[in-house]
Amino acid sequence: MSIGLSDEKKTEEIDEQLIIESQDFQICKAKIESVLDKEEKLDHITRKGFKYLINGEIEKSSRCFDAAVEKREDEPVVFYGKGVINLLVGDTHKAVRFFERALSLKSDFNEAWHEKGVALYELDRSEEALECWKKARIKK
Repeated sequence: MSIGLSDEKKTEEIDEQLIIESQDFQICKAKIESVLDKEEKLDHITRKGFKYLINGEIEKSSRCFDAAVEKREDEPVVFYGKGVINLLVGDTHKAVRFFERALSLKSDFNEAWHEKGVALYELDRSEEALECWKKARIKK
């Protein structure tokens, strides 16, 4: 069974994306810092949740975002944070749902598109992942 040219191209694009933006913690931290820089209006608890996340304190971060979600159901950054936490702890399906919620509130949220792509790729949904990564690039 041979792989078609379009399948080879998709595989190359995915491999390129993973090499360029591999999902290690340093890149994750950089994306979180980018969100913090862009979102000046974040409340204290959300900002604290991101700070804990940057420091690798996942449990404390999760508690902050749980509290933030209760207070700010309309804030896409809160759902992005919950998605990152779930992605880091391996609850990939849940991460996708949080990224989708963030994107339903803010469709041009590049970091959420990227992380949703990472989660989908981890779920072996590479074509959907590639589409997310393309959307993240287009919206930059």
